[in-house]
Amino acid sequence: MDGLGVLLLFHILAEGLGDKKSPEHEAADAAAAALKKSGDANAAELKASAPGVAPVAVTPQGAAAPLATVPTDKGPALPAATPSAVPFASATPASLPPFPVAWQGGQPPGWEFAEDSAHHVAPEIVKRAQALLPQLWQHGAGTHVQEMTGGQWITYNAEWHDKVKGIKGVTAYRAKAAKAA
Repeated sequence: MDGLGVLLLFHILAEGLGDKKSPEHEAADAAAAALKKSGDANAAELKASAPGVAPVAVTPQGAAAPLATVPTDKGPALPAATPSAVPFASATPASLPPFPVAWQGGQPPGWEFAEDSAHHVAPEIVKRAQALLPQLWQHGAGTHVQEMTGGQWITYNAEWHDKVKGIKGVTAYRAKAAKAA
């Protein structure tokens, strides 16, 4: 079969399939909708429990460092936050282990990297870490903040990803008992 024949066959097959989604695609859409519904419920719970409370980071010296916010219809959010940003809770749950002051890399006691078993970090956690990068680094390496992201409490910590090359980063941790499904 020549190239034109293959192209025509592909076009005929594509036209015959129409806009039908595969079962895998439909399952992924359903899972995304369920995750959004869960996230919306968490946002509503946070808004009801702590409307208008601004986030506070902890500097390497252990001092509180309020982070700049912008007002949204859901409460204060960091400037680089997405439109679906949720308001910040006034306090983290007592069940979270303490996060070490001025932590500089590795897994602190009681915490682990916020990743799945395949070492992938959820997109919403990546976006929050990127949004927090300039804010946390205003106070230096070891500055951290804890907030609800994707239905779980995450600690974002400013860390050198390559100090020799001057590459700054934000590492996301979750409590060891709080593994995502």
